[in-house]
Amino acid sequence: MQNVGEILKSIQGKKILVVGDLMLDRYLFGKVERISPEAPVPIFLAGREEVRAGGAGNVANNIKGLGGRSTVISFLGKDTESSRLKRLLEKQGVELLTIEIPSLPTSAKTRVMARNQQLLRIDQEDTRQAFSNGVTQRFVALIKEALPKFDALIISDYGKGVINQRVLNKILPCLPTLMVGDPRKSNKIVTVDPKVENFLEYRGVDSLTPNLDEASAGMRVERPKSQKAVEVLGFQIIRRLKAKSLLITQGAEGMTLFEAGSAVHIPTAAQEVFDVTGAGDTVIAAFTLALTAGFSLLDSAEFANLAAGIVVSKLGAASVTPQEILQRS
Repeated sequence: MQNVGEILKSIQGKKILVVGDLMLDRYLFGKVERISPEAPVPIFLAGREEVRAGGAGNVANNIKGLGGRSTVISFLGKDTESSRLKRLLEKQGVELLTIEIPSLPTSAKTRVMARNQQLLRIDQEDTRQAFSNGVTQRFVALIKEALPKFDALIISDYGKGVINQRVLNKILPCLPTLMVGDPRKSNKIVTVDPKVENFLEYRGVDSLTPNLDEASAGMRVERPKSQKAVEVLGFQIIRRLKAKSLLITQGAEGMTLFEAGSAVHIPTAAQEVFDVTGAGDTVIAAFTLALTAGFSLLDSAEFANLAAGIVVSKLGAASVTPQEILQRS
């Protein structure tokens, strides 16, 4: 990219509101040297532990890492995982506006790692908890009050229950009013990293950034087996959701950017793929920041592709810095 430095300079201080599922990513590192005599399973000798903010928290960390300012609105439980997650985000300078629900376990993923390989993942979550009308109204009120203060909104939907149809029905129709910015400039940006459950609810947003599995499952069709089939799917999504644009990420195959009537494929910028965990968080953070700074869809997508190509060389949910992007570009 020729204008990476200009993008990095322009996105500094941009304020992004992230609404979605917060989770704690825990990594337990150790080694395996023998098989258990009790059952045909490896014996894991536990060593050090690392904890990181995942989900919407990782999106917010990526925004901060690139020089933007981020605030997260979400639900949290009242437990050890919640306390650790809040400390992690506060340390990174991410503002939190959360509603605590004592009966809700804070979503957490524990990955058991040996020799940089994931042996097992243990999930703690309750995705079926029905939030009361009162809690939903408080949550929606938080979002509506905060939105006018920000340059963009990212909906980070991890399918853990924070984003649901009741919330979307109350928020999405209000966005044209709430997201109007300076009348001398373009309106503010609304982008979505969708999960399958709510995929068809995201009508009229500026852009969606699903991976290929999410895009096909969200449209209830088979996963495309060729780039031509990916393009057919992309245009179907644009028409169905009336989105202004769509960015489908395809792992090692790169990503494809769609607007009305055009599709541009962007080859991956990754030099080494170590772990794709959280790469979508980096994509939507970088893409949204660049759009908010007034760059074109293609420039913004190429910037996001470059950032994602760096983060996949790191372990787990991670963020990227301007220095790393400049070195790679």
